[in-house]
Amino acid sequence: MADIKFNCQHCQRSLKAPEEKLRGQQINCPTCKGTVQVPDCRTLQQEPVTTVPPKAMQDCPFCGEQILLSAIKCKHCGEFLDDRTKQTKTVNTKKTETSIEETIYLGKPSWLNYFLHFCLFMLILPVLLAFIDRHGKVFTLTNKRVICKSGFLSQQIHEVGTKDIRNINVKQGILGRLFGFGTVEIASAGTAGVEVSFEGIADPIRVRDLIRKEKENAEH
Repeated sequence: MADIKFNCQHCQRSLKAPEEKLRGQQINCPTCKGTVQVPDCRTLQQEPVTTVPPKAMQDCPFCGEQILLSAIKCKHCGEFLDDRTKQTKTVNTKKTETSIEETIYLGKPSWLNYFLHFCLFMLILPVLLAFIDRHGKVFTLTNKRVICKSGFLSQQIHEVGTKDIRNINVKQGILGRLFGFGTVEIASAGTAGVEVSFEGIADPIRVRDLIRKEKENAEH
């Protein structure tokens, strides 16, 4: 009894079956479990079975799954296999870096701002007031805004966006000129007066230049 050889039309596995018993009948492929019809000898002689070569595959460099060698985008993880992935990540990184607010300056009033308080060291109250006042003030400059927080028990917060700053003034008295401390006053275009004041800080000229630099960066 001769066996007839043929290929599974689903998984291309080579199969064989008894010709006289199963010719023209349907069987299940032992590999893929698909239904296959056993051909007769005349069909095999007229139409030779051709084997489809397997497609070239490769491992995805991102998820490790099998994909076609000619694939541009992984069907499993969705990553592009050309330069578009690198370009997208670079653009997203730049956007993220731009949106992060960075602190440029953080300070408190200089101890020299309380020079007269310490000169009156015989009186406890002025010295105590100087400690409380300095502890309750925090001046902050970021790449987006200037902030003044003041108050010990209660708190007041004044802030102005760097792109909204109109004027930046520096005030220094005699002691400030001698010992290098002063006040930086910041006004915005929305009001006529001073909105944020960095009172009695050390090196006020440098702080003014830092604020001016961030204002120019925000306008571009």
